Amino acid sequence: MFKFISKFLIISMFLVFLCGILRAVIAPAEINVYENRPAYQLEELNINTYLNGDFQASMDNALADQFPLSSYLKKIYNLLDSKYTLSLAIPLSEKFADNYLACKGSFLFNGYFCRGLHSAEDFSEIISKNASEFSEAVKRNPNTDFFVYVVENEEHINFENSEKSTVTEQILQSFDCPSDNKSAFYINSFGDYSDLFYRGDHHWNHKGSYIAYCQVLDLLIPGEAPVLPESTIKVADNFTGLTAIQSGLDSFSEEFYANTYLLPQYSYQKNREQVESLNQSNEFMLGESEDEITYGRFYGGDYPEAIISSSKDSVRNILVIGDSYDNTILELLAGHYKNLYSIDLRYYSLLSGNSFDLDSYIIENSIDDVLIIGSVKEVFGSENFTLGS
Repeated sequence: MFKFISKFLIISMFLVFLCGILRAVIAPAEINVYENRPAYQLEELNINTYLNGDFQASMDNALADQFPLSSYLKKIYNLLDSKYTLSLAIPLSEKFADNYLACKGSFLFNGYFCRGLHSAEDFSEIISKNASEFSEAVKRNPNTDFFVYVVENEEHINFENSEKSTVTEQILQSFDCPSDNKSAFYINSFGDYSDLFYRGDHHWNHKGSYIAYCQVLDLLIPGEAPVLPESTIKVADNFTGLTAIQSGLDSFSEEFYANTYLLPQYSYQKNREQVESLNQSNEFMLGESEDEITYGRFYGGDYPEAIISSSKDSVRNILVIGDSYDNTILELLAGHYKNLYSIDLRYYSLLSGNSFDLDSYIIENSIDDVLIIGSVKEVFGSENFTLGS
């Protein structure tokens, strides 16, 4: 009996492993929804990718993402582990209010998950390099208006003493475009953060994202009236944010609210394919989605390229280069333009096979405005910030 069970388990594990390989080769998943990012794919097998090790490295990553039930098993493990951790951490966080509590790679502050504070020195060199590349792009495209919007979050301020990083000022000073074309979403206190962000996620909540939309719109088109929310509804009771997930604390949950809007008729393209929508927000708000709610499912994933075309009578086109923060405001901004093009430089090469070439993109799509928006780590201080030449 023992031998039979052992053989059964070995054969089952082999079959599951084989399924993972077949899926990675034949029908790989595009998105890792659990971690809100594009799923790792296999590199094309040829002499170059084999000899330089790219194919072997991609096999490890692809199997981790394409393995059947990989996200589900990871989630089950994190749920079991996090229930015990949170049973200890939350009472301690309440006891030591207004102090950081280290918790599995992140911090808890008054019940909010936080990451480490940014140091301007850590990003100084890469910001200087990226700012130089941005400035050269501005010079090469004199007929295009450029805008900069820095998103501050819990990594910009020490909530215990309100000491702030100077990295935002460094970006605004070094990215060379008219001063009226630059701004930031500032966080100056824990009160600001707790009101405008999720407890278990580093992204804006419905309040923060609407404020950001209004600020960005005033930056792009001064005096233009923003779309007003029609209502605010509670979409879910059990939203688990990405910061909590990345800390392995999947049992942490909170309520998820969203604004409803009356938007123009749009058409959408995702990664150069026509789609009905970039997200599942309507399904969640109508109670028609059977999926677990995530930031990426509700507002859209970090797509290498997305295009929103509006029925609005406008002749201007905008290119938005950003990270996951802009996912919440793309559809709102799109209503003020003929076409909105969204690029995520972290993943663009996965789509095209080449680095992003801003000059060519501006010409090919008749871009009038270019907005660089996002966080320090993923946009302005990122090694992926490349605009071509």
